[in-house]
Amino acid sequence: MNNITLTPPREKFDIQIRLLNALKNHGWNGKWVAGESKIDITSKDSISLQDRLNEKPLYYPDVLRLALCLGSQLAGLSKDGAEPKYGVLFFNLNDILVIDKDWYLLTNLSKIIPLTEENDLELQQPIPLDGFLAPELVGANTLPLIVNPSCAYYSLALLCLKTLGLHDNNMGGIDVLMGSKLYYLLQRCMEKNPVNRRFLYV
Repeated sequence: MNNITLTPPREKFDIQIRLLNALKNHGWNGKWVAGESKIDITSKDSISLQDRLNEKPLYYPDVLRLALCLGSQLAGLSKDGAEPKYGVLFFNLNDILVIDKDWYLLTNLSKIIPLTEENDLELQQPIPLDGFLAPELVGANTLPLIVNPSCAYYSLALLCLKTLGLHDNNMGGIDVLMGSKLYYLLQRCMEKNPVNRRFLYV
């Protein structure tokens, strides 16, 4: 066992705790302790998703677990009764920490912003758009930027395709998975109309 220490910004400390709770509610049985300015996680091992991919590829069960872990954390950020509610603009490989071999925790909180009263994401400050982007974020260069929080679903789908070696900025790469549960999950996430996107695994 080893300890991982996270030091999220004070203003986003509670967000990291909410993400950990979401992972725990999804079935992760790890332990963590929050102090005043840091969070210590006890884990068998830890590695960034980027470094994990550099070592060896992910396979279908791994990517399905990745999708469900991130989906549970997105739900934990915006669930009813949790105030304020948050959304994620997009994901990148270095945003995610792999703990206890096959649990995926979002640790880069810079792309997490509060939902507006209209349940939109409103970006007021410029940030590098350097990850897996939904179409509505590609080429966006004016502020404020207002988008549907389902942009995270599209980004999640692109991330999953990348980890499978199928990354494509359109639906082309997904056809290899046709007929699988992961295929239909990602298909729902990649609807062109943001309003129609859903994170639904059945």
